[in-house]
Amino acid sequence: MDKTLGPRLDRWRSFLTKEKNIDPAKMAANIEKYSNNHRLSRPRGPPEIPPAVQELMKKDPNVDHAFKLPSRSPYQSQSVPLKRKVNAAWKHYKLAREKLSVPLPREEIQFLIRMALHGPDEPFVRTEFLQKIEARRKGERIATGRFRGRFHQMDHSFIQRRYQQFLMRHYIPILEQVQRGEWRVTDTKQLLPPTFRVIPDIDPRHMRGFVVKGSRTVGEVDAKGQLVNW
Repeated sequence: MDKTLGPRLDRWRSFLTKEKNIDPAKMAANIEKYSNNHRLSRPRGPPEIPPAVQELMKKDPNVDHAFKLPSRSPYQSQSVPLKRKVNAAWKHYKLAREKLSVPLPREEIQFLIRMALHGPDEPFVRTEFLQKIEARRKGERIATGRFRGRFHQMDHSFIQRRYQQFLMRHYIPILEQVQRGEWRVTDTKQLLPPTFRVIPDIDPRHMRGFVVKGSRTVGEVDAKGQLVNW
């Protein structure tokens, strides 16, 4: 039981009996119930990590599953108290749970891979509103000689590229139970076909420059859109 719990309960008892006129017998029963719950809620040993969470911690690249005591310790020259080991184990387990990547079902992963390989099934259709906007901007460009740009809409390549970048930049595990007490974790990248190719952010034809006097090419950009030579 916490050493500071007794004095706090005594102050609470005196305050309630003097100010609130509560039955002392009923209050004593509530205090005993609170004390028992407080003792039971405190961890008495290291955390018991479920097998599924242990497997996720081992395979997750963002989590250090091996528990180690902090290097800077005042107990380096002597034996570490058991209470400190337990507290450090609980802290390590709490931080690991916060960094764990959430596993997705295999059906969801198959949908993500299908969208990254082929894009949406619905055909890309220019709506009437989009056609009106493009016609108006085309008229402004002809009248003023200024290019206002085209109205953007998420076409197939745009959506497909977003799914590809999501799969390649993030670690997405698949958690499956092999048998009772044994779990298997699979990385989503292992399910991608060998011919999988990420669509570049910038089409190669937009990365080419132009030739000026003296047969010199200028205006080339890299994959990030930055000028290579000017």
